[in-house]
Amino acid sequence: MLGTGSASAAEEVIPLAAWRAPPRDTLPVARWWWPGGSVESERIESHLRQIKDAGFGAVELQPLLLGLGADDLAADPELRSVGQARFRTRVATAAASAARLGLDFDLTLGSGWPGGLPTGKQNAERELRMTSFDVSGPLHFEGALPSPPDQSYRRAVEWVLDVLGPPDTEAALFVVLAGHLGPARGGVPTLREVRDITSRATGGRLDWRVPEGAWRVFVFYSSSTEHFVMGGAFPGEEADARVVDHLSQRGADALLEGYASPLIDAIGSGQVREVFVDSFELMGELPFASGFRDAFKTRMGYDLTPHLPLLFRKGGESKYGEMMDLLGRNGGPLYLAEHSGQAERIREDYEEVRRSLFEEQFVRRFSDWARARKLRLRLQAHGGYGDYLDTYAIADVPESEGLFGGGSFDFLKLAASAAHVAGRRWASSEAFITLRIFGTHLSEDEMRLLAGRAYSAGINRLAFHGVPYPYQRADAGIWYPFSGGFGRILAGPLPMSSQIDAATLATLHDFTRFLARMSVAMSRGEPAADLAWLRSDPIYPDAASFQFGRITARDGESETTRALRARGLVHDRVSRRMLAAARVEQGRVRIGAQTYRAVLLDPVEVATPALVERLVRIAEAGIPVLALGALPERATGFRDAKMRDARVRAALEALSARVLRVGQTDSLEALLKKHVRPGLVEPVSGENLAVSLDRRRIEAGDTLLLVNESWSSHVARLRFVRAGGELRRWDPRSGASERLRESVAAGDEIALKLEAAESLILTLRSLE
Repeated sequence: MLGTGSASAAEEVIPLAAWRAPPRDTLPVARWWWPGGSVESERIESHLRQIKDAGFGAVELQPLLLGLGADDLAADPELRSVGQARFRTRVATAAASAARLGLDFDLTLGSGWPGGLPTGKQNAERELRMTSFDVSGPLHFEGALPSPPDQSYRRAVEWVLDVLGPPDTEAALFVVLAGHLGPARGGVPTLREVRDITSRATGGRLDWRVPEGAWRVFVFYSSSTEHFVMGGAFPGEEADARVVDHLSQRGADALLEGYASPLIDAIGSGQVREVFVDSFELMGELPFASGFRDAFKTRMGYDLTPHLPLLFRKGGESKYGEMMDLLGRNGGPLYLAEHSGQAERIREDYEEVRRSLFEEQFVRRFSDWARARKLRLRLQAHGGYGDYLDTYAIADVPESEGLFGGGSFDFLKLAASAAHVAGRRWASSEAFITLRIFGTHLSEDEMRLLAGRAYSAGINRLAFHGVPYPYQRADAGIWYPFSGGFGRILAGPLPMSSQIDAATLATLHDFTRFLARMSVAMSRGEPAADLAWLRSDPIYPDAASFQFGRITARDGESETTRALRARGLVHDRVSRRMLAAARVEQGRVRIGAQTYRAVLLDPVEVATPALVERLVRIAEAGIPVLALGALPERATGFRDAKMRDARVRAALEALSARVLRVGQTDSLEALLKKHVRPGLVEPVSGENLAVSLDRRRIEAGDTLLLVNESWSSHVARLRFVRAGGELRRWDPRSGASERLRESVAAGDEIALKLEAAESLILTLRSLE
């Protein structure tokens, strides 16, 4: 379970000693950028002391080449020394210095991102590429097979970043299929019949007697994506450091055995606290690891081969390409099956196997490795192939970030929710990072607003992005990895904030103490959410958030989130798998380590029978189940579809009679007011809350965080829904604490003024 264990009634809700002197694990983390391996022992110690004096509790080492150019690399060979023995010695020196200074030491598993290193193609990220030509029969066709095509996503990716080498010249023929073309449906061609004619292909030529009719010959090649690590500081050429296969244990082991294990061994036992896996920027025309076809047949019970054309998507599959698809031209299927719905079901099975391989073969391999070495795994799940919520939950410390998805409240909520359901104490976020059109610094007010947004979403520890080692470039300029521009190794042409240079470090202590007090309060006990909200989509779409002026308050927030906040309700997001495993306990629904009084459903048009049947049990127990849109009418997947569809329809009949349909019976706001009362405070009659709330509880009492995420002051008027003992107000910025009331009765009201971007904490002691 999450938290600090049981507490006696005499225990403080927030211990004064910890509030006044926050312990090390509540202090923020500094992402410590190194210019590859070009660091000096004396400067390491002095820089760590600056970081310590600025109020950080840990550093997380990330060596990279971003922001450096050809002149720097030519002048300093130590920049490209990551992974070598002398680099490991310098890291061991840094870890020992951190320990002497009282700083925890964390390591990023690799250099640059996503995960990779200099490795052979057998360990690299893989894809299937498809090309085709048409023939009409009857005909005896003899001719050369077309060469492997280039990736359709190449132009979109290279428009953003230079992370692709030339197409793999060692692409291997995978299979040759012939599809009998049918009439188009919705402008997409259909395939009436597909035959495997690979046996008719020899030495790059096809010899095939074409049956009567119009046929399309599909030629599939298996190849490396030639996706190289962005900003990697490994020896050799940039393209030598390949992104590893994220759908196989072989890819995970290449990174662990080739980089992580030797580095941990060189540092020594007990010197490293956490290892960190950064976000996943993966790609593939059709992501398809070696052995995927066999894994699919084992898990799904049928051969995927004749269905391969149905799996491909316009524009391929690349996170960068998706971000640049401004006109919405990509993502749809290239082909459909003759029978309506069949292609969608097979694609669902493909994605399910892909999610399973990513989570089981790759992410859990990292988790098992870390625990065997008594390390904690901190991980950013976004951009990967798993359900984000399920993948976050594998980590010991799920980590979000302030750039992906625009850093919105709704996105930050995912990592925090996964931590709550998995029973993890900490949920982290890579914070204070934006695409800033002008400049690389954020004001303290902007950082306070972003911090308040993160903490109100359930994040309770922040990692600064970031603190660069003081390095002078060849042109005498001071190095900052994310300054933007052109002509260097870049994460894009736009600068990113916030640059924590030496001058900023010297002024940061009061702000880091504010963050630490927030962490002290919001890591005590267990989270106390009122409602579990199903996220039916396994991913969260990325979206760049460009800042032309100061940070935009409530940027990217959904209408549903606003409706929940207006009623004072705290929620967690849950995955399909989490909800399908829920249990009913004493009038509440238990999902993992947490219990909730109500369930809210995203629109769900397809679902597993297990999920729909579990929802029926929850609704039959009298727990409110609210639906924002469609309920499932069929099962996911292709195998045994009729039987599983029948189970879904039977469960749907029972569920429809009990679910509360938003928009049919009432608005969401009205249904929430009628059926879901908050656990601690609600708005006074006739009003809505504009402040964000988060809540935690231990036996001694409740902790309530209030955040005014706006640029104007606001008065929050709250009514208590239950009685309590002493009510106390805590100001994390000043450190002040004051008693507001000796006790509180159910129905009592208070009014609190919050200034712009201000965060306040209330504690309510339990009654004796």
